[in-house]
Amino acid sequence: MKSLPKAARARTRRRLIAACAIALPLVAAPVAQAATCPTSKLVTAWAAAPADALAIGFTNQTIRTIIRPHTDGSSIRVRLSNRFGSRALSIGRATISVQTRGLGVTPGRTIDTESTRHLEFSGQTATSIPQGSDAWSDEIAVPPFTEDTTFAVDLYLPVFTGSATKHYRGYRTSYLSIPGAGDLAGKNTDLTTNFPASRETDEVYFVDGLEVRKPGNWGTVVAFGDSITDGTGSKVDQVPLFRASGEVDTDQRYPDFLQASLKSAGRNLTVANSGIAGNRLLYDGILSYAGKAARTRYVHDVLSQAGVTDVIISLGGNDFALGAYSINVINAYKQLIADLHAQGLNVIVATMAAAGDRTGFLIGNRRAALNEWITSTAMPHTRTTNDQAADGYFDFDTALTDPANYYSLNPAYNSGDWTHPDAEGYQHYVEQIVAAGGLAKLKGPSCT
Repeated sequence: MKSLPKAARARTRRRLIAACAIALPLVAAPVAQAATCPTSKLVTAWAAAPADALAIGFTNQTIRTIIRPHTDGSSIRVRLSNRFGSRALSIGRATISVQTRGLGVTPGRTIDTESTRHLEFSGQTATSIPQGSDAWSDEIAVPPFTEDTTFAVDLYLPVFTGSATKHYRGYRTSYLSIPGAGDLAGKNTDLTTNFPASRETDEVYFVDGLEVRKPGNWGTVVAFGDSITDGTGSKVDQVPLFRASGEVDTDQRYPDFLQASLKSAGRNLTVANSGIAGNRLLYDGILSYAGKAARTRYVHDVLSQAGVTDVIISLGGNDFALGAYSINVINAYKQLIADLHAQGLNVIVATMAAAGDRTGFLIGNRRAALNEWITSTAMPHTRTTNDQAADGYFDFDTALTDPANYYSLNPAYNSGDWTHPDAEGYQHYVEQIVAAGGLAKLKGPSCT
């Protein structure tokens, strides 16, 4: 009988390593005195990592971006980004409102105008964001909301924006007003047309994050990765040929399922999705929407997230697809982990699942080498600022690879392209994390 290739024996090695680890004697480490938590803090309740810019821009238009926070609250601030803009971005007015829901109402363009609050920037309703920069609104009180609330963030753009900073896919429908429609921020124009959208989009323009004030013992988990983190395959209408099972606007990416599991477990953690489809670890994306290299963009998309305590990294597939060797990806992982540890963050890495016909045997073997490094080094340990080993791992590979074919995605979770899971696949992945006790690997704040 033909034996499995060396690379395909990675899962067996994981079990042996785990068994050996159980038998090792435990050595007590010095216990550091925990700091006292602040009374309250801001955490990131929603994020969309900017990746590139739409060249045509907007003039005298209003954009209504629909977002759903991952936690409840009553005090928020919004982050806007002109990171990839070609000129300063003028915001004429900005509002945040609750998107209309209820019996007989289809969530869409309509907002509850009684919930509308004006966003201010250093006390002003208008602001200009320099090219390449971000801006945070002033923190404001809003009507108490839950994690089931959807908000509409309206931006009135009075003059030509230049290239419009965006996240390619937000997997939630937002709206662009008719060019020249003027200032519609916080308004429903009439009972027939409501917000007069020129088109619907799931691209996210300028809105980079929503921060919510929580008790001081809360923290943010940043899911940092490529299309698997971003949620490709989770939405039914994403690609016509896909059989993706998720419903439109229902948030069925793995970070969404992870958030629900953390809430069920009573953990004081929010999950911020900083995934970008097509993103690479080593180099900028081949296509502009794939963003800057993860080893550089982490400064903006991880370290700047409010309340960040933990990071989950899931990267490397696009590097392999474009010719990178496993040693190159592993070395980049080591440096990224060391950089994140130097900022005091708890780092979890995810193994890489098979990608079917897209990868073949060559890239499948490179993937196996990466997975073997992850599972043999990502163990609990005493961390130093130069430590290049992660604090633990989540096993995407075992959860989603076909048990009968190491080089193929499990057909039960195929979204249609043999590369990305469908919504059931993302949910199954998180269920496996929970079943393996993986939520305990997310540490949260080290204060009491």
